[in-house]
Amino acid sequence: MIYEEFKQKVVARLKYFYGKDTEVKIDTIQRDNGQGYEGLMVVPKSMEVGCSIAPVVRLNGFYDAYKNGEMDFDGCIEKICSVIKSSEPSEYMFMSVNKLLDWNCVKDSIYPILLSAKENRGQLENLVSMPMLDLSVVYIIRFDIPEEYSGCVKISHKMLEHYKVSREELHRQAIKNLEKDNYEFRDIGAIIRNVMQGIIEVKNDEKSLLDMYILTNSKLYGAAGILDRKLLKEFAGKRNYFILPSSIHETIFVPDDGGCGKKRLDEMVKEVNAELLESEEILSDHSYYYDARTEEIKMCA
Repeated sequence: MIYEEFKQKVVARLKYFYGKDTEVKIDTIQRDNGQGYEGLMVVPKSMEVGCSIAPVVRLNGFYDAYKNGEMDFDGCIEKICSVIKSSEPSEYMFMSVNKLLDWNCVKDSIYPILLSAKENRGQLENLVSMPMLDLSVVYIIRFDIPEEYSGCVKISHKMLEHYKVSREELHRQAIKNLEKDNYEFRDIGAIIRNVMQGIIEVKNDEKSLLDMYILTNSKLYGAAGILDRKLLKEFAGKRNYFILPSSIHETIFVPDDGGCGKKRLDEMVKEVNAELLESEEILSDHSYYYDARTEEIKMCA
């Protein structure tokens, strides 16, 4: 049995098992930067459209077990049903998710995030977003369910319709929350200097790399901190900086003192992307520039 046939038989069997009041479907679960996988979901038809939750089962592993003779088809079905049952959201989770469509309930938990516009074209079609250079500002609701789950939900066009607010109002609220999100600049250059002192002699044209500051909130999607114009102004003063997108979770600021140019910094960004990050964590493959005079972030010339 090939994989496509296996999927169709699984869906048919589960539709019979769960009955007419339940939708059984296989969707591509989109993740950041075009990453994704096929997932099977069993969703009650009574669940609110546009903001539903359901366990997602990856079928690839079950198919491999079936193909390799480790499990027969009936065994796969039994195990899939067991996984779905053990992963069923609690009543508290259902209540919390229902609140995600209530503007007054969620507005203080909405934050902006930054994603690559090019690498996320597919999911951006369904999400509320605003352009920023070659990036996109997307909006999430952060939430915690005690002893169960912590995470975020990206705000879709359907969700915005429920809120009955404009995209501009959504953006203003997200920036307002961002400004209270405990972002800070950490002097990682000082740590590097202490470690390297007396061990490695740094070239003159790369000494600026020992004067680096990381901007983060120690949470998900911390690279959005560069949207806080007041914070950047207070930090930079009259000094210009290169901005290295080290991931979607943080950025690194390197002063433009003439020591290390754009070419070398872009090489560093690409090296980090290739060697240290998962594909969905990459924000960009090049550096940006903060102009202290205009208080603007620009593409590097």
